[in-house]
Amino acid sequence: MITVKKLRTLAVKNRLRKCAAIFHYGALGQENLSYLADIAVVATEAAVQLDNGESNCERLKRLSAGDMGDKTLCADLCYEILHLLGAEPADWDFVTEDGSDLDGRVRKVLPLTLILDRIRSPFNVGSIFRTADSFGVEKVILIEGTASPQHGRAIRTARGTEETVDWEFMSPESAVKMIRSSCDKVIALELGGTNIEEFVFPFKG
Repeated sequence: MITVKKLRTLAVKNRLRKCAAIFHYGALGQENLSYLADIAVVATEAAVQLDNGESNCERLKRLSAGDMGDKTLCADLCYEILHLLGAEPADWDFVTEDGSDLDGRVRKVLPLTLILDRIRSPFNVGSIFRTADSFGVEKVILIEGTASPQHGRAIRTARGTEETVDWEFMSPESAVKMIRSSCDKVIALELGGTNIEEFVFPFKG
């Protein structure tokens, strides 16, 4: 935990970023209330300094006067500071309530394998990886000819999930052998199939 004295020595923008991070932990109930109150003062002073006035800091000042025991208030303070900085939090900046990072080590994984058959667009591949991460897919198999998850555009769209979801390239023949040997259920997405809102997905497949 950084001391208030040390915090005041940081450059204004770095000071505000640190304050935002502290309030994020405060929203998880992981910081002392009196410490959060002191941080609110530091954040307000830094915001005024950043703005060379008080015109854009009124909401932050109002929030800083609230009850630091309110987790929602702490979250609001975090986002308000980021807004003043012109920054937006990325998914991987967050922590869970047990304090762990949102990464592949703690995500819930289900016995699901996703096969991408010649998806040419890196943007689409990155988007699919984000969806796979959200739904706990264990592994993504990419048929040769599919855009690589390591393509720059795929990485931008995947937002880090190409690092949390296991994946590998396979030939069509190898993928078919894998399906026949280890998959109980096989589901294919097509334009003329059952409406996805009506389909009952199996737990494993």
